[in-house]
Amino acid sequence: MPFLTNVQGKYFATGVMNYVGNKGGLLLQFNLFERAFCIINCHLPSGVDKADKRMDHLANILRNLSCSKNPANKLEPDANADISIILGDLNSRFMSTYTNHISNVKKSSQMVDKLDELYQSMNMKYFCYGYHEEPIHFDPTYKRSSSDNSTYINKKD
Repeated sequence: MPFLTNVQGKYFATGVMNYVGNKGGLLLQFNLFERAFCIINCHLPSGVDKADKRMDHLANILRNLSCSKNPANKLEPDANADISIILGDLNSRFMSTYTNHISNVKKSSQMVDKLDELYQSMNMKYFCYGYHEEPIHFDPTYKRSSSDNSTYINKKD
């Protein structure tokens, strides 16, 4: 504990009228030894056609989650950190329908660069510059049957 200092936290709601906390972000900043850490846990909007809304919410969270009491020093929290992590329910999607993708579901990890919404946002639109996502080496979990791990179910069919 003596090496953990400057612990600060804040939250920002992006739900209904930026007030209701069903969506938004939580910030935890701290120093550990000589390193500054910034951890942001987000819950972003879900839905197939809401990629731009998710990125808008994330940008809004980053703009509004500052622990600085000095308005002149109100940088985005990750700009002040040596190590920044964004995690949570980002709700990003593959840019394909269930029907079109189910026959290729076992090849999903090889299609991330072409179909993953978050990958596209980070690498093609230069959003979240400097962040990277570790390679994905597992099959999708969305729409996976709770009783049979190898079966996918489209509940809307």
